[in-house]
Amino acid sequence: RTRPELLADDTQRHFAEEVQKFQASEVAKQLEDFRQKRMMGMTLLEEHVTDVENHYPTDRVPKDMKEKSVAENLLEKMYDSQLTFVSDEEKW
Repeated sequence: RTRPELLADDTQRHFAEEVQKFQASEVAKQLEDFRQKRMMGMTLLEEHVTDVENHYPTDRVPKDMKEKSVAENLLEKMYDSQLTFVSDEEKW
């Protein structure tokens, strides 16, 4: 709730490091959950995940760029599918 320009660089760096540590642990938990679900065959759109795994990185399309592209497309599909979802209250 403070303006960042009023904080010292060291203070800003400390806040950023705290957020990164928290986010890193959250991402690790989500990745582990995904891996477990994938082993059990519970992942959606498996062909997209396989496409990333089988991607041969090149100078033009490195693996991280392919991962980001697939993730963005999947998030867009998920967002679109949520827009078409109608709650029970709205049905009545």
